[in-house]
Amino acid sequence: MARQLITVLNNPERDAEMNEQENIPISRFQWSALSSLQVGRYAEHLTTMRLLEAGFEVFTSEVDDRGIDHLVRYAPGRCLEIQVKAVRNRNLSYIEKKHLGKSEEEVEQRLMSGYCVAFLLFEEGVEPNLYLIPGYDFLSPNDLLREYPADKSVGPNFAISPTKKAQPILDRYKLTNKLLAEFLNRIKLFDQTSAS
Repeated sequence: MARQLITVLNNPERDAEMNEQENIPISRFQWSALSSLQVGRYAEHLTTMRLLEAGFEVFTSEVDDRGIDHLVRYAPGRCLEIQVKAVRNRNLSYIEKKHLGKSEEEVEQRLMSGYCVAFLLFEEGVEPNLYLIPGYDFLSPNDLLREYPADKSVGPNFAISPTKKAQPILDRYKLTNKLLAEFLNRIKLFDQTSAS
């Protein structure tokens, strides 16, 4: 019986056939093969993993009706509100102001107090980089971060314009420990000044 089992296990023909069946080609970073929903889901999961690696507690939302994909606890009772945005081919990405507040004052308060955008740029054949853009930086528009007034079809929006020209600005937001520390320190300072 043992000899029969060894013969079955050491069968080169069977091994060759199984290996051929197991050689499924996997093309990494072929973003054009994925739907927009798949790219968005990939971006959300990658953001979660990177923030977990940084030592944060990450909570995901089941329903994205308020522009928040993750809550990230950074201190007892304090969380960052993170909206994940993913784009291919350097397209514009919009953030609807209506999800940030009912008035300009509410929008500004929210942007200053822990709201941020995890932005992922998907370029064919390359793993996406994760950029963390603090909400308060949308209050100072530039080549990367823009503000659009309301028009007939849509209300007022902020936008991320990841053009080649704006790449040096985008690079400043690449997720690093230093960026996270600066961001959290600024939020804590804002919390202290708004509490007094």
